[in-house]
Amino acid sequence: MVRGSVSLQLSSQKTLYRSIDGGKTWADQMESIKHLHAHKYADHLPGVTLSSVSSVIKNDHVMLFLGEEGMHAVSRDGGKTYVAIWHPDKLAEFKLHPHQPNMMLASTLTPRCYSAESDGLCYKNLLFSNDFGETWRLLQEYVVQYDWVRNMKSHAQEYPEDAVFATMHSAEHRRGVHQVFGRWDNRVDFVITRDLFLSHDVLVPQGNRFLFTERYVAVAAVSPANHAVNLILSSDGGHRWHAAELEYPMTQHSYTILDTSNDAVFLHVNHNGEGARWGNVYLSNSIGTNFSLSLPHNRRDENGKCDFEKLQSMEGVYVANYYENTAELEAYEHATSEAMGQDISGKTDGFDQLAHEQIPKPDAQVRTVITFDRGASWEYLTPPHADALGHKIECTSADHPLEGSGSHHCSLHLHGVTDVFGPFYSSPNAVGMLMVRRVGAGQLPLWG
Repeated sequence: MVRGSVSLQLSSQKTLYRSIDGGKTWADQMESIKHLHAHKYADHLPGVTLSSVSSVIKNDHVMLFLGEEGMHAVSRDGGKTYVAIWHPDKLAEFKLHPHQPNMMLASTLTPRCYSAESDGLCYKNLLFSNDFGETWRLLQEYVVQYDWVRNMKSHAQEYPEDAVFATMHSAEHRRGVHQVFGRWDNRVDFVITRDLFLSHDVLVPQGNRFLFTERYVAVAAVSPANHAVNLILSSDGGHRWHAAELEYPMTQHSYTILDTSNDAVFLHVNHNGEGARWGNVYLSNSIGTNFSLSLPHNRRDENGKCDFEKLQSMEGVYVANYYENTAELEAYEHATSEAMGQDISGKTDGFDQLAHEQIPKPDAQVRTVITFDRGASWEYLTPPHADALGHKIECTSADHPLEGSGSHHCSLHLHGVTDVFGPFYSSPNAVGMLMVRRVGAGQLPLWG
């Protein structure tokens, strides 16, 4: 990262280096920061040092260096000097204010979250500092997610400097319960506070997670009845909200916002629940209210990462991977579950080895496609004449994706972010250039 003429680089060994001459020479910064606690926290942390830096958070005023044992460091002068930050409950998930460098948000977990032997309940606390992390005070209990409203991409100036968006348990759902992490929860609401939680307003009931895009604030809200998820959008900074309407009324379990350039939204929707390997890609209209299907069965992983990438140097060009034989894969999974057998409670009651072996497992047919008209139509990639070793490739096919007569198409297929070889790479400064790793042939890279 660069701050003026000063450059900071974090190595793979989690050691921080600093350059003041444009990267010609580098100085190890760890000796400067690892003993910072000595005068401030010696009574609390005898012998503990900030021996490595796991990541760095920065804005235009402050650089925050995160350690791994609850000890952190902050620099206000581009890494020239450092001040230690520490809290007995292990500060995490820092949010720096974009305009007020002294203001920070962070979270802590109660002791019960770390050990079942501890007293009390497990939940996440939201803390606030207005002195660069020197001191902290509790703002709210049972929070899920939070951020400064001023970090919003548009309309942020309409709110006070200390306004905060958060998702959190409502007051009636905090008494006597542990907080649930990593799952949708209909006890959680999306709120705004303009006075650091002396008061707050609920903007989206059951809103669990939120995201800022260039134009929208997007909130995933849980249905109280069946734990399905609805996407709620605001294009005016959170004053008015509308639900995203999909082309087909299908159950929605999670979302990945893929791209929001030119006001419209590419949205990946998981219709199949936890562990789904694919979802559908939808494209919104210009005001983000209605979504039409662009690409079905887009490949995803369990963390919501999707094989879908914008070519940075060319408007309207995207590359994606999709499963071509989802019906065959779903039929196999259904037949396999029947071979397991179930009792009246729905639990498996045994495994029919013979029945299972008689069900042939289909190969997943993942295809790479490209669009030049912002998702209106998709095409297969034309294969090269030779592979990376110079061997001639015999391949002819004119089948169009999703419309061809057969299931075997001869085209170029690429690894995406869901593979260990991914993702696709592009740069705004390299017009028409895409760096990828193709499937097969020793996983050798191609340029196109």
